[in-house]
Amino acid sequence: MLSSTAHAFLALAGWSIIPDLATQQLLRIFHRLSITALHMTPPLPSTPLYKQHYRYTFAVVVLGYLLYNLVQGARSMTPNFYQVLDVRSTVDDGGLKIAFRQFAKKNHPDRPEVGPDGEVLFIMVRDMFEALKDPVVRFAYDRRVLRADFVIIAT
Repeated sequence: MLSSTAHAFLALAGWSIIPDLATQQLLRIFHRLSITALHMTPPLPSTPLYKQHYRYTFAVVVLGYLLYNLVQGARSMTPNFYQVLDVRSTVDDGGLKIAFRQFAKKNHPDRPEVGPDGEVLFIMVRDMFEALKDPVVRFAYDRRVLRADFVIIAT
């Protein structure tokens, strides 16, 4: 795990230095390909055409980097307990038990088609079910998770 200082330094490098270097490299490749394919001479760095190519390439690099960060952030998020069990957040204890039993029928580790990854998933979902069964833990979870979801949706 990185310290906050190292993380801040890498974020600064990621957003200020790396896109410029990547843009320069991609622009060189683009100009080489345009020379061989279209038999055109690449524009000089001080010309408006070169600056326009640079801006477009920089935009593609930054958007690609944003997309990469978005995907990494989505992968690192912990799953919502209700979404994993495929129930609403207003479900009662009976509905919660039924949802867990349905999940267990399909994904129990004793089933031959469920492998070692299925066992890890089953244990994780069982722990989620146990947490949602306890009213105190469920109340705390709902306040933390559902309020955060509401804030994200509202903004």
